[in-house]
Amino acid sequence: MSLESDWLVLPVDRLRPDFLRLRTRLAGEMARKCATHRIGLPIVGDIAEALAASDAR
Repeated sequence: MSLESDWLVLPVDRLRPDFLRLRTRLAGEMARKCATHRIGLPIVGDIAEALAASDAR
């Protein structure tokens, strides 16, 4: 039996606090791996706090 998926949905409240910080590269690595395997990666939830704390503008 084989199970395949086209999407990996990540609820933001289940992620590590530093996942969305650019310097950790966690989100970028996850996005790259999903893109390599042609898997969609929506991050669902309120990311306003992470955006407010970000240095990227």
